[in-house]
This record gives sequence, structure tokens and C-alpha cells, in this order.
Amino acid sequence: MNYKMTWLRKFCFMAVITAVLLTCFANFVLAKEIIIATGEWAPLTSESFDRNGMCAELTTAAFKEMGISVKYKFYPWKRVWLYMEKGKVDGAIPWMYTPEREDHVFFSDNIFFGKRGLFYHVEKLPEADRNAANLIKKYEISVIGADGHIAQLKRMGVKVNTVPSIKNGLKMLSRGHIKALFINYYVGWHEVGLLDENEKVLIRAVEYNISDRSNHIIFPKKRKGSADLCAKFNEGLKRIKANGIYDKIINDYRCVAASGGGESECITR
Repeated sequence: MNYKMTWLRKFCFMAVITAVLLTCFANFVLAKEIIIATGEWAPLTSESFDRNGMCAELTTAAFKEMGISVKYKFYPWKRVWLYMEKGKVDGAIPWMYTPEREDHVFFSDNIFFGKRGLFYHVEKLPEADRNAANLIKKYEISVIGADGHIAQLKRMGVKVNTVPSIKNGLKMLSRGHIKALFINYYVGWHEVGLLDENEKVLIRAVEYNISDRSNHIIFPKKRKGSADLCAKFNEGLKRIKANGIYDKIINDYRCVAASGGGESECITR
């Protein structure tokens, strides 16, 4: 009887130790860190923000639900895409869907819906042309070099040229070197708010959307485990929508109207 009790105690002790070790091992495996590439796209992504912007916060929160931590690396946008094609990073944010990109990457579920705008300088355009229809029809439209809308705009018959960045594009706009800049509406107004006072009060924008406006995290098909990582993110995204974290992060970012007549100041965390 004593032998059986001693054996039983030893068995229970070993079972407890095994369970603890397995739990520690599971937590170690789950607590992996992944590298997500992105570029400056404030207030959605920015190296200067404490939590790297709204899209980065949402991405971090979704992966945290799945026991995965995220490190962000910022590059020029063209290099971000090059790294995705070559499978050099685990993922990238935020990217819109195009059929051409799907040959190279997996797209997550939609993280958030954005909107687009045509930015122009009030002193460089006649009043009759300060609308989307005439801007698209009459003028060459400037876009960021890695913008996924370029091919679609060209198929629509729009004349397109590229600029290296939003900051560069807005400077060219204020100096009259370009007529209209087609960029994310909120990102555009955030950058306008950083201009000199005498410049930003003359910038206006009209909303103009040509796609479904969804934004995704993308995962390179050349990198092993990308499909599984995409599935984990989608599950994490569902969880933060269900538990209220998603809405809290979204509500922490607000764009408010400024005296210039547009949403030129973004209040962020």
C-alpha cells in the first residue's frame, strides 16, 4: 500500500512538472518575433510615432492575441515591395489589393478602409477645375512611385507622373510644378498640417476613390510559413474586433477640421 502511494505521489509530481515545462515551452514557441516592413505614411505608419501609427498598432494588437510580437522596419516604399518579392521580411503594411501583387504575396483580411483624395493648390488652378472630374480629365496626376493605383489610372486614360514621396509632392504642388497629387486622404492632410502656415492654407483636396479602399498586411509567398502567419493574423484581427481593442485604437486617431478649410491636423497618440 505504501509502495503504491509513493509511486502515485511520484507520478503526480512528474505530471505537474511535465505540464509546467510544456506550458513554458509553448509560451516560448508562441512568443516569437516577426519583422514587418513599412514606410512613412503618417498617421497610419510612422517611425516617429511611439507605437508606429494606427495601422501598426492594429497589426501589433492582432498578432499579440496570437502570442506573436512584431518589430517594424522602415524603408522607402519601393524597397518594401522589393523585400516582399524576395521574401526578405515576414510581412508589410499597409497595402491595397491588386491582381498583379497577388502573384507574389498573400493578402490578409481588410485591416481598415481608407479613402483617397486629389490635392491641389487654390492659386494654381481655375475655380472651375477644382473638382475631381476636371482634374482627372484635364491634368496630369502625380502619384507616389510605388502606388498601386498607377496601373488603374492609366487604364482609365489618366495621364500620370510619379513623385518620390508625399512631402516632395506637396512641395512641388505649392510651387506649381504639378497640378494635382493623388494620395491617401488622411495621410495627405497630416502632411499638409506640417507645412508652413502660408503654404498649408492654400492646399485643398477633393475625395476621389477608384478602388475598394481596403488596406491589408501582405506576406511573401517565397517565405516559408507565410500562409500560416496570414491565417494567424486574420484570427487575431477577429479577436481584437470582438474584445473592443480594435475600436479603441481606431478611436485614438482623429482628424479634425482646421481653419484652412480641410482636415489638415491629425490628433494621434
